[in-house]
Amino acid sequence: DVEWLASRLFKRGEITLTINGITVTTVNKNTDELVRYFTKKEYVEKLLTEIKEKPAEKDIKSVRELIKELFGAALASGDEETLMRNFQSRSRDLLDELRELESWQKRTPYPGLVVVQTGKTLLNEARQIEAPLEFFRTVASRRDDFYDFLDDYEPVKAFFYGEQKDIFDKALETLAIYEHSRVYIADPRIEELANAMRVIVTKERPYSDIPKLPALRQNFNEAYSELLDQNMAPVLQAIADDRERITTILAEKPYHDQYAARFKQQFDELTKQAEGCNNITTLRSYRDQSDALKLRLLNVMDQRDRELAAKPEPVTYVQGSTGKTPPTKVAEPPAKQKKNIGIQTVTRAASWRIESAADVDHYLEQLRERLLLELDEQTIINIEF
Repeated sequence: DVEWLASRLFKRGEITLTINGITVTTVNKNTDELVRYFTKKEYVEKLLTEIKEKPAEKDIKSVRELIKELFGAALASGDEETLMRNFQSRSRDLLDELRELESWQKRTPYPGLVVVQTGKTLLNEARQIEAPLEFFRTVASRRDDFYDFLDDYEPVKAFFYGEQKDIFDKALETLAIYEHSRVYIADPRIEELANAMRVIVTKERPYSDIPKLPALRQNFNEAYSELLDQNMAPVLQAIADDRERITTILAEKPYHDQYAARFKQQFDELTKQAEGCNNITTLRSYRDQSDALKLRLLNVMDQRDRELAAKPEPVTYVQGSTGKTPPTKVAEPPAKQKKNIGIQTVTRAASWRIESAADVDHYLEQLRERLLLELDEQTIINIEF
């Protein structure tokens, strides 16, 4: 009877139980464990009881209202532990949602990170409390903090689960292109549009300004596209010139048919990549790639020429008084090796600054010295401009 009365009082919330200083509740213990505490002799001295101090009615009301606002759930009447268990259970789902948003925010500079982290802290603190009295006091005391989080979280959630995130992503992509190319951009209009987008995406709460981003991005793309076209023409011309240079040399070679299609394909691929490029920095790099390809193909042809020259010539016999004898062959000097280098390899500079005749003499002397370093008796230097 005593065991039944004690368990009844516990169930009604009239008494509290503690074991080894830890409060026992229906939240942290299951039914089988509770039954053992009341019925087994091993717990007679370990299980302590005292009259339970109930949470204030105003605190219970605050938590009940908070559950409705935070989780959209209107609860029927229930005891304190049921309310606490419901709050903590629903908090788990919201925490999972917040963790997912936080992982996106840490990879990309999306807005609302502070709000998400504040919500995580509030919910984790509430979930770690096991004693109902402490739970209701703590949650009720932080009621305003929970409501502030809720007000701040609504636009953050709308951002991630609506169309604003997609608009924001496109603006970030556009700004990344600008940052990668800004060293080549001297157009004030493009800089102004990029700065306007940057101001919005770096705001702590950009939500009301995000609708401005599509128009800013469209205007930026139009201006940037014009600049891209201006830079594309000389790049395509440089690729065409390099292709023509290789085609002209290859036309005189005996192995023309073997290499023509492959050489053409490599320049065609460069041209296609340049025409589809949307980044000025990347576009300008195709000019250097074309120059490097030209030098490489020149080296391929030089190597092929050396291989053909090294093949032994067929021996032709001549009729002599004693029969057929091979002709006397005069030793020829070894063929010179060819070296293909770009002009910048020799000048070691992208530009020269000349203010006087002395400057001309200085640069020409440097050029002469470097050419002589490349030159020897067995080498022909081919400089590509």
